[in-house]
Amino acid sequence: MDGYKGTFIDSEKMYYESKVNFHRFREAEEIYGFLLTNGGLDFSALKKAYELDPILFSQYLSVKKSDLGYGEKIKYQLIDQCDSRHIMMSSIIFSKYKVFDNILEIGGGYGNWYRLNRNLISFNKWIMVDLPFCLDLQKWYLNKEIGDTNKLDFRSAYNYTINEPIDLAIAAHSLSELSWDDFLTYFAKVLLKCKYLFYAGHAWNCGSEMLSNKLNKISENFDLIESYMEDNDNVYNNLYVRKDDTI
Repeated sequence: MDGYKGTFIDSEKMYYESKVNFHRFREAEEIYGFLLTNGGLDFSALKKAYELDPILFSQYLSVKKSDLGYGEKIKYQLIDQCDSRHIMMSSIIFSKYKVFDNILEIGGGYGNWYRLNRNLISFNKWIMVDLPFCLDLQKWYLNKEIGDTNKLDFRSAYNYTINEPIDLAIAAHSLSELSWDDFLTYFAKVLLKCKYLFYAGHAWNCGSEMLSNKLNKISENFDLIESYMEDNDNVYNNLYVRKDDTI
């Protein structure tokens, strides 16, 4: 029931004991491997995004992306596997709804969701709740990649409060990897304040029983309004609305 907790602890310890070269962060798999998805295009993900909203899909393809983070081992790609899947997951949400007040991302990776959506979606604030060593990467990447981070609010997973209502919570391969206890903490402190929830996770890692328990817990307070299974039905991409809210 610990999920990836040991991996997070080990990665954080290694981060503070070593000198990370953010300019090649995509190659730092020993530290950031759990949030990196290197590789070529995911054509099935891109196909799904196009089917959901061809216009939005074309807009995603035109979003600027520099060579930040790439190096000799991981070569620059205009659209890589991570981009493909983020475009697909984003399309599941934003093909339906494009206007929000506050968006909260649990586990923001290196900031790629924000890079893709910041000029395509209407919102006032985008909150990232993450481990401090991941926040360091997000701040570096987004300041270098886009410059203007005025709408971003970075909050440490070790010390955060959510006082404002959240229109949308994004939990793409984050909640699914947390320990059961940490999941319940996020559920109480964050999810119960959200109108919409996007949840993505594997059906097999961290133990199928715990992942089923998480889906069941979410279903107690949220209704499923969109679901797309990928990777031979081993990956959930679920969009929910809280039961006491109307669409």
